[in-house]
Amino acid sequence: MRRAGTAGALVAVCAFAAAAAAPSSVERFDAAAWEDLQQELSRPSAVVFTATYCASCPAVLAKLSGALRERGIEGDVVAVVIDDAEASELLKNRHYRHASRLFLFEGNEASLRYRVDSRWRGVTPYVALLTANGETVFTAGTPSDAQIAAWIGQ
Repeated sequence: MRRAGTAGALVAVCAFAAAAAAPSSVERFDAAAWEDLQQELSRPSAVVFTATYCASCPAVLAKLSGALRERGIEGDVVAVVIDDAEASELLKNRHYRHASRLFLFEGNEASLRYRVDSRWRGVTPYVALLTANGETVFTAGTPSDAQIAAWIGQ
């Protein structure tokens, strides 16, 4: 019986930690944002370019933040929403609770995508894995386990 209470408390603490880490504001992702982010973020970090209509994006955010958390690695998982959305609605959306920061495209979408990676054609999720050694690895869709292991250096 005592174990159930301990497990319940652990679930509550984990839920609180996830909620506390959720972004409290929506930042603008404009022409200068990508360069700034690459300089600001700790390494390893991941930037997930997502859309409100993307069915697999929430799972990608959860998988990447879970990979860091499970290994006790300090790092960021950032969500960048590429479609038109209201900032207030994004903050209410539980899909972004795994992100440490939340951005919204502001400007010409095609131009912003090209600035991030000239090969990106608008598919979401589009993930930039910023490795500890300074590399940035792009992948369309869910990163493989091998890509995640290389990203976090294990």
